Amino acid sequence: VIRVMKKLAQVHPNLDSTQRSLVVDAYTNLANEACAARKTLDGCSSALAALSAEPACSSEEQGAEKSAVAESEEQSLSRDGEEKQTREEAALSTLKTLGLGLVSATQLHEFTAFFEFCVNLYKQRVTDDLFALNEDVDRFVLGVLLPQAENHEATAAYQQLRGDVSRHTAALTKNAEIRRRMEERALRAYESALQSTEQDDELKVTPLHLGIVLNYGVLLKSINQGQQTNRAIELIAAAFRYSVENMYHVRNEEEYQRVLVILSLLRDNIEKWCAETGRTDVQALLGMDYRSLSSGQSLDAGSTASFA
Repeated sequence: VIRVMKKLAQVHPNLDSTQRSLVVDAYTNLANEACAARKTLDGCSSALAALSAEPACSSEEQGAEKSAVAESEEQSLSRDGEEKQTREEAALSTLKTLGLGLVSATQLHEFTAFFEFCVNLYKQRVTDDLFALNEDVDRFVLGVLLPQAENHEATAAYQQLRGDVSRHTAALTKNAEIRRRMEERALRAYESALQSTEQDDELKVTPLHLGIVLNYGVLLKSINQGQQTNRAIELIAAAFRYSVENMYHVRNEEEYQRVLVILSLLRDNIEKWCAETGRTDVQALLGMDYRSLSSGQSLDAGSTASFA
């Protein structure tokens, strides 16, 4: 899809809304796949670390341990027996994570160093691929799409794409300088996107604008060791209150449902972040209209929001 859209953009760079959605969705799916792969690999790393902490044992020792457990169960469930059962359950979970139950603990212990090397190598490959994707997005958006964007909505969509991919790239990289650069790029992209949507009143209560606010808030909270959490709270709370008060601007039922879902995510973040920072003004942040809306219509209805 991306290759086709790039060829099309060379001839007709002013993409319509359908073509624009194809470009954004294609890049977004690739970034999401990279993040999902990294999450899986992080789980493997944790499982390998847990496995390394456990001493390896032979099949005879495993059989002796099973017999001991059986005898212990016949006698009584002592504290030692419970601890052993907990360790066995953890080992079983590790086996399922690493070998899907097809590889024994002894085999995993024997090749732990090799597995750790492979996982770390794959992690770096995923990070490198996402970085390359991010650079590709930046060149395509800045060099081709943005100069020909037909309206504020198109400009905001392209800038959000830049912000989202840069934010995820920053989250995966271990290089402090690259992380800082990607975070700054994401901040600038989100700020530019918000400037575009705020110039058009019809865009202020749309999935596009609220999605930008949501992701921008997540980025603000994640950088500088959470020093901008209060700023993130105020940002998303202001968007939440405005949207609740102006729901009549929503253009159709499908968009209405998507707006409700993102409002639910905004509300959840406000409540969670206030709890983390000790703030007690949640109801004031959400606004008086929140109670009447949530009592008559659930903010959790509808489909899931993309790329939050």
